[in-house]
Amino acid sequence: MRVHVVLSPQNASWVIGKIAHRLVDELARLGIAATLSEDADDGADINHWMSYAFIARHAGRASTVFITHIDDPYKALQLKDILAERADVGLCLSRHMMRILVSWGLPADRLWYVLPALDPPEPARVRIAVATRLYADGRKREDLLVQLASERDLSPFHFEIAGSGWEAVIPKLRDAGAAVNWDSGSADYLADHRAILDSMRTCEYYLYLGMDEGSLGTLDALALGIKTIVTPQGFHLEIPDGITAAVETYEELRDVFDRMAANRARRIDAVRSWTWTQYAREHVTIWDALLQGKRSDIPKLAGRQQHAPPAPPARAPQSWSDYYARLLSPRRILSAVGRTRLLQPLRRKLRR
Repeated sequence: MRVHVVLSPQNASWVIGKIAHRLVDELARLGIAATLSEDADDGADINHWMSYAFIARHAGRASTVFITHIDDPYKALQLKDILAERADVGLCLSRHMMRILVSWGLPADRLWYVLPALDPPEPARVRIAVATRLYADGRKREDLLVQLASERDLSPFHFEIAGSGWEAVIPKLRDAGAAVNWDSGSADYLADHRAILDSMRTCEYYLYLGMDEGSLGTLDALALGIKTIVTPQGFHLEIPDGITAAVETYEELRDVFDRMAANRARRIDAVRSWTWTQYAREHVTIWDALLQGKRSDIPKLAGRQQHAPPAPPARAPQSWSDYYARLLSPRRILSAVGRTRLLQPLRRKLRR
């Protein structure tokens, strides 16, 4: 099989361009001869167009088109004409969008979908702010954190700690895999408070384990809109909905951290299989079916889509009346006028 991906210059510099290049790279790793340019290749078995807006003609033995940004019935009609004359199958990014297009009158036997892929970043840690000094008598109950570090992998977490006295605790947190940024403070309490607020703004949670009536850091955290993991005592109890997770015992603290780690892991796992290799393989399955004259077999030949949960009932995002209201809106008209060739020099000057 020889595949040619057609990428117009208008799409080459953004997400569609990235998808095109990643698809070609993965096809090559799968042993598929794949090329990319802005023009069709009649000698290729498959011409895969990265935008329906730029298909000039049917090319090669079979043509497919990547479908995205169809958000009104007029664009759907354009795509319907393209599928009738220039492309054999249109590939949506989701089953839901495919069903919407069918509800707009597009032929179901000319549509399928391939879920998108991603370049996985380094997973973000759950960021937790702590703002308290520690004392020799252990009144802030930091021993609960030390015990947690001895029993749990803390690599999902980042601690932003402000306050003196943490010298013995921080190495234990780091040994358990946590990332820690510590500011022990200075003699300038106003500067220290500004630094605490700045660090809190980067966090998702505020943690306080003391049982000494309450932490003023809890007030700061709530004023910043940050969730709290604090003890249910003192003035903490006077704050309406002020406690996101109440922790008094070690077991409660452990359970809260276990839940946060599990929730993070579920989010990461949700897209772990959405790889470029999988994305390319699904395209190859579809293209094989087309070349063998088995377009109707694509749904049963597809891979992971068979295991996806049922899509919700299709509901078109826009009706014709919605479309005309948007088309004739003053903002849309001004935007269209501003994009005319005569006004382009003025637009460039205004951008400066």
